[in-house]
Amino acid sequence: ELYNATIDVDGPYGRMMLRAQYDDTHLIPKYELEVKVDSLDLHAMNLVDIHEGKSFSTHVTASLKGHDIDQMTGKVIIDYLTKHQEGEDYVMNDIIFNSHYPDSKFLTMGSEFADVTVRGNFAYSTLLSSLQAHLHEYLPSLCTGENHRMGNNLCQASVSIKNIRPLQELLLIPVSIGQQATIKAELYDHNKWASLDIEVPQLNYDGGSITNVDLRLRTISDTAKVYARLAWASSEYQRCRKEAMVGTTVDAAPKAEPKHPGFESTTSRFANLNLQFGRNYDPDHK
Repeated sequence: ELYNATIDVDGPYGRMMLRAQYDDTHLIPKYELEVKVDSLDLHAMNLVDIHEGKSFSTHVTASLKGHDIDQMTGKVIIDYLTKHQEGEDYVMNDIIFNSHYPDSKFLTMGSEFADVTVRGNFAYSTLLSSLQAHLHEYLPSLCTGENHRMGNNLCQASVSIKNIRPLQELLLIPVSIGQQATIKAELYDHNKWASLDIEVPQLNYDGGSITNVDLRLRTISDTAKVYARLAWASSEYQRCRKEAMVGTTVDAAPKAEPKHPGFESTTSRFANLNLQFGRNYDPDHK
């Protein structure tokens, strides 16, 4: 049969419309969804503590088919997400999610700020439990309580981050990146293998600058290995850089910006961390 539903809510804090359709007249059920939000004030509705005096609008459409969430194939499109504020509105356009099953299961997201690809043989319904089980295996104190069971997931994920302005605008986190950042991850439940690589060439947080962030994690047998490296410019370099950019009242023109110090220079600082731990980890075993 064919089922349709429409919900339209209009109030003092904005308007929201939802249309949904479920069609089970075919061998594989189909789902159609549309959500439209106009000038929704989340702060006035006491849903968030931030964004006072601001409102949001968005339009989302989805066309999917499958017997359950683990077999879904189709597309979800966020046409736009707008934060209305004094001055210029902040707008994100064309955030597109694609899901494919069963030949080679994958999930992708494309947008102006990041691209994400997840491939493999995995189940959405057990993926979170598998991640929690991996954490509990090596850091039991972080995942206490219920017994987390691994599924039979095998997946690879890659993330290319072009900019993180959405964190600034939506979560009000004072962070930015000067160059493209990458994240790569792998999860193999059968072999209890997981890996995570994060590389951020330049990270700026609340006025401070870290010139390189490199984090690598591996779980091998009963041991987890972590390598981390942070590099940042010294306070003297930061002071010179600010003077070069701002200039002084007596200079006719700003000073030339000093050359980037690099890791070898005495004007930069870096820290390395190598860490190994696990249930049966033997520090004397080479």
